[in-house]
Amino acid sequence: MKKRPMLFSALLAGVTVISAWYWASTHQERMLNDYTNEKYGFDVEDIGNKGNHSNQYTVKRKDKPEDVFTIEASSQKFSSYIEYDNYAETEIIHEFNQQHKKSKENQRLEQLGFHHSHVTHYYGNGDEVNKRKIHDLKTALFLYQDKAMNESDASRFLEAIPIIESIKEKLTPTGNDLVRVAVFNSRYYPSLYKNDTENVPIKGAVKFSTKQLESVQTMEEARKAIENGSYN
Repeated sequence: MKKRPMLFSALLAGVTVISAWYWASTHQERMLNDYTNEKYGFDVEDIGNKGNHSNQYTVKRKDKPEDVFTIEASSQKFSSYIEYDNYAETEIIHEFNQQHKKSKENQRLEQLGFHHSHVTHYYGNGDEVNKRKIHDLKTALFLYQDKAMNESDASRFLEAIPIIESIKEKLTPTGNDLVRVAVFNSRYYPSLYKNDTENVPIKGAVKFSTKQLESVQTMEEARKAIENGSYN
């Protein structure tokens, strides 16, 4: 007969933990959105590691998911408040993308079959969540094509590399260094940034460092870069 009270206590403890987690999650979401709505006029979604208890939140704009930035909060015993955000850096990227849409580089990429090209911030897969700093966001060029990229795309990609280099040169004066290029299947557009491990989705993505692309001069080198990029 003693098993029933023990089972009831275990169930009660489980419900309490779930309730506390739900309250903390909704409180966090409300805090972030109250802050961004008052300061900027838009809602955000936390795309960081939900198991992370850090006071730094990686968020995306709900209306413009390519706008990724970080919010830093300070916690006291019974309350939290926002100390800082780096959205100003994201605004620079947003303005760059607005100009890029009208650029010859974007038009040429479209002609080559690379669609929806835009620059965005991301956290690298190797970054440890609990060691992230507010300015650790890196910058990448995201491209999309109608199928998963493979070695048969070497010719098109070789033509795209000088265009990517031109985009990198244009971006540098903004204070952002383009360090990565990622090519996705168009079916993933624009549903990126769902959670911490999918900031740069592994499934179907081919990723290159811009430094790596500097040495690509021939079809064979482009083919090899795509082969290697599939495993990055």
